[in-house]
This record gives sequence, structure tokens and C-alpha cells, in this order.
Amino acid sequence: MRGVFHVPGRMLASAAAAFLVAFPASAQVAATPPPEFGWKNSANGTVNVSQAYFDNWAKGGTNTLTWEGRLEGVALRKEADWDWESKARAVYGQSRLDGLGTRKASDELLLETAYTRKVSAWINPFASAKLQSQFAAGYAYNDSAGTKTRVSGAFDPTYLTQTVGLGKSWADAYKVRVGGSLKETFSAARYGYADDDATASVETFKLEPGASFTAEMRRPVMENILLVSVFDVFANFKGSDEVDLRWENNITAKVNALVSVNAALEVLYDKDLSTKRQVRQTLAVGVSFLRI
Repeated sequence: MRGVFHVPGRMLASAAAAFLVAFPASAQVAATPPPEFGWKNSANGTVNVSQAYFDNWAKGGTNTLTWEGRLEGVALRKEADWDWESKARAVYGQSRLDGLGTRKASDELLLETAYTRKVSAWINPFASAKLQSQFAAGYAYNDSAGTKTRVSGAFDPTYLTQTVGLGKSWADAYKVRVGGSLKETFSAARYGYADDDATASVETFKLEPGASFTAEMRRPVMENILLVSVFDVFANFKGSDEVDLRWENNITAKVNALVSVNAALEVLYDKDLSTKRQVRQTLAVGVSFLRI
């Protein structure tokens, strides 16, 4: 157990340090007047494309073409004694590698809604629901043998999490939430993401009660540069080795009204998927096709 858990412990310390270091910087900013009440909605869509071509290049190289489409939206209703915020994110992309064909490069579907009651400056009970999944099947490739194995399907696995607890926010830039959660996993028997190893049969549904902690930072770090960082922990009541960690970081630099540069880093630890931590990093230049 100790050998499995030391990596998430360092991730937890790093995320907490980054959050605490960034927070005092915002405390130096002069207080702003309270936001207006009512709806505050936004949506943004981008298409990112990268390409590389080599012809008689002595140092070698592989011709590649990669594209990614991203659509994000936020609907926020602010009132004197309550907030209701809903978020949606859809991402899909492919890479074509010379001699290896076309493969999925990114695939994500996220729907989240949260209702917060403003009881006092420090006590804000909330209830939230989050759905996470993917659009298309995923494969594990063996290039030396020229084979591929299907390891996931369309909307498989799908995770649904409901949480009730207490939260606190600062200046619409920082949020912290702690609560009790129910996490449901839906997956076909052929993939086994919902399977319980302790039973002989292969389950297609798994229910996990536990506790959750979420810290979110959303603030500009420079002019036209926005940093969004979300650190999420889910601890299953089964034991200390049943902890899932996800740390998402996204920096968007707006070049002009149409062109933007995006860098993303995601660190994931979920032993149901892998006993090792997983890392995904992307860097792309995109063209916005929707901005509301």
C-alpha cells in the first residue's frame, strides 16, 4: 500500500503549494465592487491544427497532421443569497502519422452543475453533480506487431458524481469545496472499468461512497493570459489506498480576437485505470469560431 500511495502524496503537496502561493497574490489586488446579479453566460469554441512534413530530410522525421476541436461553455446565475453555475466541455481530436494511420489524440465530455446557498461569509452549503465520459472508442497500439486492441468504447466508461458539502469562494477567482460524494461508474463487461476484482462475475456498474475535496483557481496571470487550475480528490471510504486524484491546468493566451495559444497539463491517478500516475500535455495554436 505504501508503494502505491507515495506518488499521489507528492501530487497533493504540489497542488496545495501552488494554490496557496497563488492566493496571496490576489490578496494584494484592491477590492472590487460586488458583481451584478443575474445571468452571466459565456461560450468559446476553437479549432487547433498542427502539421509537420519532411522530404529527403537527413535528420529524419515523421509526417504528422493533428487537429483538435474544443467547445466550452459556462452558465452562471448569481443572486444575493444563492449561486447556480453549470459548465460544459467537449473536446475531440485526431492525429495522422505517416505509415501508422489515424489515431485519437484527445477525447473528453464534461458536464457539471453546482448550486450554492450563501448562508454566511464562511458557511456556504452546496450540492453538485458531474458527468465525465468520452465520445469515441479508444485503442492500445502495438506498432511493432501492427496490431491494435480496443480498450474503451463510445461513452464507456462514464462517471457520474454527486456531492453535498460546504464551499468557500474568493473574488470569483478561487473556490474550495469539501463534501460527501457518491461516484458511479458505468462500463461494459468487455472493458471492465466497473468490475469488482473481489467477485467472480464482471460488473457493469459500480457505486463508490466517499469524501471529496476540490480547489479551483481561475485568474489572469498577465494581460490576455488566463490560468485555470482544478485539483480534485476523491477518497473512497473503503480505505486509504482508494484515492483518486486529478489535477488539470490550462493556460490560454489570447493573441487577438480570433487567434489564441493554449497549453494544458493534466495529471491523473486512479488505480482502477492504472497503478501508475498518468500525464497528458498539449500545446496548440487555435482559431476561435465561437465567442459569446
